[in-house]
Formats: sequence, C-alpha cells, structure tokens
Amino acid sequence: MNADPARRPWQLGAAPALGCPGGRLACILAPRGDLSQLYVKNQTLHGVFLTREGARLREMTPLLERGLASPPIAGVLPLEQVAEAHRRLDSGHGAGKLILAIAKG
Repeated sequence: MNADPARRPWQLGAAPALGCPGGRLACILAPRGDLSQLYVKNQTLHGVFLTREGARLREMTPLLERGLASPPIAGVLPLEQVAEAHRRLDSGHGAGKLILAIAKG
C-alpha cells in the first residue's frame, strides 16, 4: 500500500497492478480505493492485525535461549535469490520459515 503524500487515508495505489496473477497482498490498515483489479488478476488481499506481544515474547525468551523451542526453518537463501524465495512461498510450501541472508559488508 502506498501512503499519500498529503497524508490522506492509505490507498491500494498501484499494488494490485504490480502483483502477479493469483498473487497475495497484505495490509495492516483498512484498504481504500479501487479494489476491482484484485478480481481481474485473481489476487487475494489479506488483512493483518498487529498487536503488542511483549508479554508473550518475555514468556518465550527463556525457552528460546535454552533451546527448548525454536521456529521451524525451511531454508536459508542469499538475498540474491529473493525470486526463488517468492516462488517457494507462492507454491504454498508451508513447511517452515524461509530466511533471506543479507551479506555483511
């Protein structure tokens, strides 16, 4: 979603046109604007509800630090393979998180 420079409500803007057919878009605010391109390209719009999770993170920290819990990781790819990461996500692999490694430098 694109923020309007005049600070008007968030607009979908060019996001549907830039996405691939059958693609997915996510937003954290209620979308405004023309949603018809979502239908034309068979795209899905997901609303993401963000909450403060400080208490939950504090509870999980000791488990993570002691190695008693860990997120499932499906793979680590270099940033240059971001297209491959998107291909895997679009395939619905669902077997863990994909990590993009950014070279230090």
